[in-house]
Amino acid sequence: MFKYQLILLLLLATCGPIFGQGTKRNTLSVPKFNEISASELLTKLPEFKNDTTKVWLLNKIAAIYWWRRSDRYNDLDSCMNYALQARQLSNKLDYQPGYNESTFLICRVFAEQENINKALILIKTVSPEQQVRLNLVLGEHYINLPGSLKNNIKKGYPFLHNALRLSQTFKLIRWQQESQIALGKYYFLSDDLKRGISSFENVITYWHQLGNISEEAHWYSELGRYMPGGQENLALSIKYQKQALALYKKINAKPDMAYTADDIGQVYKEQLNNLDSAQLYSSMAIGLLKEAKVTKLYKYYYHLSDIFLEKGNFSQALSYSLAALDNIEKLKDNRMKGIVYNGLGEIYSGLGDQNNSLKYFGLAMEQLTETGTYLVFYLAKNITDNLILQGKVKEAIVFTQRFEKENPAISLRDRQVLMAIKGNCYAAAKKPVIAERYFLNMMELDSLSIKNGAIYWSKSIAGAEANYIIGKFYVDQKRYTDAYPYLKRFHGLDNKILALSKDISLLQFKVDSASGNYASAIKYYQKYSAYKDSMYNISNTGRLADMQIRYETARKEKDIKLLQKDSQLQQRRISQSSQSRNFAFAGIVMLGLIIAIGYNRFRLKQNSYIQLESKQQKINRQNEALYMLNKKQQNLLQEKEWLVKEIHHRVKNNLQMMQSLLKSQGYYIDNKDATMAIKTSQRRMQAMSLVHEKLYLDDQMNSISMYDYVHELLTYLKTSFDLEKTIVFIIQVEEFQLDIIRAIPVGLIINEVVTNAIKYAFPDGKEGLISIFLKEQEKKIILNIQDNGIGLVPDFDFEANNSFGMTLIDGLVKQLDGNLSITSKNGLDITVTFSSYTPLESISELA
Repeated sequence: MFKYQLILLLLLATCGPIFGQGTKRNTLSVPKFNEISASELLTKLPEFKNDTTKVWLLNKIAAIYWWRRSDRYNDLDSCMNYALQARQLSNKLDYQPGYNESTFLICRVFAEQENINKALILIKTVSPEQQVRLNLVLGEHYINLPGSLKNNIKKGYPFLHNALRLSQTFKLIRWQQESQIALGKYYFLSDDLKRGISSFENVITYWHQLGNISEEAHWYSELGRYMPGGQENLALSIKYQKQALALYKKINAKPDMAYTADDIGQVYKEQLNNLDSAQLYSSMAIGLLKEAKVTKLYKYYYHLSDIFLEKGNFSQALSYSLAALDNIEKLKDNRMKGIVYNGLGEIYSGLGDQNNSLKYFGLAMEQLTETGTYLVFYLAKNITDNLILQGKVKEAIVFTQRFEKENPAISLRDRQVLMAIKGNCYAAAKKPVIAERYFLNMMELDSLSIKNGAIYWSKSIAGAEANYIIGKFYVDQKRYTDAYPYLKRFHGLDNKILALSKDISLLQFKVDSASGNYASAIKYYQKYSAYKDSMYNISNTGRLADMQIRYETARKEKDIKLLQKDSQLQQRRISQSSQSRNFAFAGIVMLGLIIAIGYNRFRLKQNSYIQLESKQQKINRQNEALYMLNKKQQNLLQEKEWLVKEIHHRVKNNLQMMQSLLKSQGYYIDNKDATMAIKTSQRRMQAMSLVHEKLYLDDQMNSISMYDYVHELLTYLKTSFDLEKTIVFIIQVEEFQLDIIRAIPVGLIINEVVTNAIKYAFPDGKEGLISIFLKEQEKKIILNIQDNGIGLVPDFDFEANNSFGMTLIDGLVKQLDGNLSITSKNGLDITVTFSSYTPLESISELA
């Protein structure tokens, strides 16, 4: 008992500086205590005498109940009850610090209950210094009201002004600064940026004149943190934070440097969406804390993990989330455990592993539900989204109904997320009318959320994500016209992340394709491919890790099965041996001859069994060797496939680099023929680059779809020449695969013939028609390109013509081992025929 009381007294000893007026900061906040619960303190309360220790114990219990308040718990009354007991005991003991802190808690409860008249009566019972403090409590109460009630912040000004007046009257320097800072926050919320900055700078100047670099740096950092949102103010916010960082560096205050660097990283991530800079400052914070031998790192590991998650780097995100979880468990500090669990769930969700994501979301919900944190509703959305992905729509709806009943949505943010959850559930349940109603409610709340700055809040769907959600719903319903304004609005918002930008590009491609805006559709599909390509190596890493895990698991399962078989075999041996002994014993009893015969047969069976066992072991070893050889060959084949994909990727990049170099060179050449030659070379390279790009992106390693390839090539040529619909293309291409050795020549022939037709067949902007046919018929591939242009000049001699284009076409046809036919009647008609059979030599080359 004495040991427990000693520990409790040590804990209470820490309350004085936190509650009392001796601290420089956080004097307007109720302290948090996570090392012990209110119920544990209450069981020991009767054991304490009526002295100052008991006063602090009562204040601590009141503070714990304060932080437990929510819409589900009526803990404000408990907070008030124990604060009143502490105040009464302090008055009896004439213990001023305890009296001040209990009065402070009571005032906080009155403010929370909007019982301002009682708070004003309470203020008259304390000293001038505490009157300043309680006026600031009431003023900051109105400043910190939820966003939907910010029109009430003007009610806070009289209290803040009164606090400044009292502190100046009684020359309370510290409280003058507290009042200036509170007024600065008020001015920021009132859109009076100039006066807000001036209020903070008054405090900064005071500490600068005293030469206190630490305090000067602190208030620069606070100024940066409290700057109002919006792109126009973010540069100033970063500027002040960096000034704080430079000052902390000047005095080598590494922990404070780290905390400031982390704040800068969060501004870059949450408000500027500059993930590279966010990663830089977040990494800097972790490095500085390690240099300072600080062990509490989980918050900063989580911040860096969240940055990598938004960048689509799941491998690094997982690494830092696990580091955060490990740090939490080592320190036994669970304050952020639920948030880290949610981060792990989001990482596994991004990797497509719904089982693991739901596991961690469930653990997060257990941790966070009791705290009433804003993250609970976003977490519920994560859970329902993953249940829907698993096809468990009914389970998602049941979960949503139970969650809403247990967690009433009060704030704008929570109500908006709840509308998104319901909309997603009913859309998945194929009830689009109900789903649309919830999505439209979500967008009504989105306007209010953005107006109140929710677009910059962490884990908020306001802005980009809300527009993506409703846009995706309309695209899924094939209501492209309804989807368009939301997709358009998405591009103008500041809080876009990589994964959403990738998905929105695909939605925009579908909308533009449906509306016939093919140029825009191609542009967005290229953006989607670029986003997907940028995440390719990351997802490959995930696949390799997943394959490794599955392989190890399968191997362990196999080992278990082998052990089970060995055990069964051993049991059979024991059983057979026992049977043999029984038969021998019976034979001895019955007849000696039968004993001899039985013994002889036993020996024969035993020898036979040993031989069979030896053969079986030999077969098992051979099977194991064969399995390992087969596994090795599979790994080599898979590695080769990846290498081939990488080669195609690099060839594609090199060709595109050459195109860019030629394009850049063209800007400095005045000669028209040289410029035309460069553009022609660019188109030839694009024809080859498309083949390597499709081989790199498709699962087929040795061949490509000619239907897709020809359409993409012709789309590029039309865009390249900017035809403005003067030339109509008729494209009839059958769906079949062609190997790379023949796909590239075919693409180059099409590029050469169509380019020439566009350039020469229709002079003076004449309208025309170009037809391209590619089909497989009777083991032959037939390529036919026609135009209705001016054709060739009479008596045109193909053999005498030595132009590079004709020479190239003739060489490519020979490479295909095909036949070339050219006729000029009512335009030009070119036919190339070659075998659809792939020679064995070509296959061996590709292998």
